[in-house]
Amino acid sequence: MTTAVSTFDPATISAWLIELEDSKPRKRASALYQRLQQLNGAHLEADSSLQQLERLRGPVFAAAQALAGVFLQEMKDSYLAARKTAKLCIFLQHQLASGYEHLSGPLAHQRVLASLGQMLLHFHQLGEPPGTAFWRRIYHGMGDGQANGELDHHVDDPVQGTCLSPREQLYRILTFAALPASRFEASDLHTLYQHLQRSDGLEIRGNPTEPRWVFDPGQPAPPRHPDADPPTWPWHGFSARLRKEEGLPHRVAARLQHHLGQPPAEVLSAGCRVEEIWTGHARIAEELQHRHQGTETLNWLEVPSLELVTAADPVPMEQKGIHRYLQAKLTHHPQDSLAVLEVDRTLPFDRLLALKGFDGQLTLAVARWCVAGKFGKPHRYGLDLYQGQPRCGLALIPDRGPQPAIRLPDTNFVFLPPVRLKLGTEILIDAAPTKSGRLLEWSGDFCAYALQP
Repeated sequence: MTTAVSTFDPATISAWLIELEDSKPRKRASALYQRLQQLNGAHLEADSSLQQLERLRGPVFAAAQALAGVFLQEMKDSYLAARKTAKLCIFLQHQLASGYEHLSGPLAHQRVLASLGQMLLHFHQLGEPPGTAFWRRIYHGMGDGQANGELDHHVDDPVQGTCLSPREQLYRILTFAALPASRFEASDLHTLYQHLQRSDGLEIRGNPTEPRWVFDPGQPAPPRHPDADPPTWPWHGFSARLRKEEGLPHRVAARLQHHLGQPPAEVLSAGCRVEEIWTGHARIAEELQHRHQGTETLNWLEVPSLELVTAADPVPMEQKGIHRYLQAKLTHHPQDSLAVLEVDRTLPFDRLLALKGFDGQLTLAVARWCVAGKFGKPHRYGLDLYQGQPRCGLALIPDRGPQPAIRLPDTNFVFLPPVRLKLGTEILIDAAPTKSGRLLEWSGDFCAYALQP
């Protein structure tokens, strides 16, 4: 049985930590959380506070690691219990980061980012998007570090087994965020995160001349198009590629390569032509509803919908959100969601896509990266596909009212306008009750959740 600690004496703290090692993971984490709260509220001198934080940091990471095993087991049995465990990990790292945020210097910046990275890992394991306050903490810390010239000093981190500068630490966190990690299995996320932290096979460049993708940490969304306007801050624009993937399971390495723009060509064997591409959740839902209402006339010749134009316009514009008359080819993995699309025009990264084949079948997709075509060559987009014929319905969400919902009948996925749902939130989809599961996608256009069985 652990006892409360009311002193900051190093010997007393060391004895308390030894006693704490015999506690169960949840009790150990709760005790450390309370201890960090006490420390952060004591307003000690900077040197004394740093010594206390460094002494507690190893046990905090060890407690979070122990809770991670509990979380994965609880995910099989109870979503609500798993959510409580993940939240405890997040709160624990939040308190640790808060302590370092009151300090200055490269070490403090690196320690803050390391804890924020752990929070991001737990958010993805839980399947909930981090809020704007999370990204605001990164902006604030990096802004101070940039102003004081403290971002490029390397810092030893024996707890994580790394020696990274605050800027390098940030880039690895953003790489993890931009993958997006929510498309990996929850059980693989810790392995993936640790690999990104420690691997010397991951090459990351700031402000690259030929970026694979560009990610804006102020918007928790997929990467932007490489040809977009250059970012204002130096840590907004960067690219990454994988030189080697030792230590990663094959399924994780293959998906990581794909998201970094390096898909193994030999596994993308199945191919088809694409006739149309619909962009945006609202547009796709509207088109699906139109299709559903007109199923009895599907054999009729379909005339493309055109916007009304004035006589001064030389050529009628296509309906917004629908790309027709494409030169497009889709190559995809026969047993996985990985795909590459070669197309003669640019597509948005932050919107849901629907690819219509010449057989009339629709496939939902999300763009992950782009290699811009040059000298008349097509653009190459890395996609994640959602297999199954989509159908449009109506979702009733607490405090939001009815929302257009796109379902895949053969899966438990639902695509909604951006809405934050806690794990286990009760919703109605086409009058059928269900509960929200893990978050799969998040952008300013749409979100996707797995529904609990």
